[in-house]
Amino acid sequence: MTGTVLVLNSGSSSLKYQLVEPESGRSIFSGIVERIGEENSTAKLKMQDSPISREGRVDDHEAALRLAFELGG
Repeated sequence: MTGTVLVLNSGSSSLKYQLVEPESGRSIFSGIVERIGEENSTAKLKMQDSPISREGRVDDHEAALRLAFELGG
């Protein structure tokens, strides 16, 4: 089997995500968008040893998912 699996955990005001290689279980990247719908939303992505962080309003879960894809490249 080849490819990757995107794992999402969507809460009421957060979105956690991880991209995983299923055969090895290796995490390619993972992240979280917190305080969705609030002025002080935060987004964090961990890709190997290069963390990325952004602050600013994220209006809804759709915007949070778009931001996750943007940060993940």
